[in-house]
Amino acid sequence: MKFVRIADVNNVNPKQIGVNMLNRKHPKDVGMTYFSHLKFAWNESKEAWWMGVVMFVHGLIPWVWDWEFNQYLKDAKKRVEPQDTVRKSSWADPTVDME
Repeated sequence: MKFVRIADVNNVNPKQIGVNMLNRKHPKDVGMTYFSHLKFAWNESKEAWWMGVVMFVHGLIPWVWDWEFNQYLKDAKKRVEPQDTVRKSSWADPTVDME
């Protein structure tokens, strides 16, 4: 059986947790430069904002854009998939064998 390794946060200073959460190498981890990552993130933000508008209208009028959110998720997965592949190849497996 495999379990995800969990850090013991009971005796950790909250400031240390904040510092550990900053990954300044993140753009490189996903195979991008700072500016290409910025462009990608802002574009995704724009797409997500628009989808929020679509879902608001869909909530009020259910027969409008009944397929749009599902398509958005499929397209978003295709956009993020190459970065996820790069990240997985650069990071070690976070699971440990607990048997």
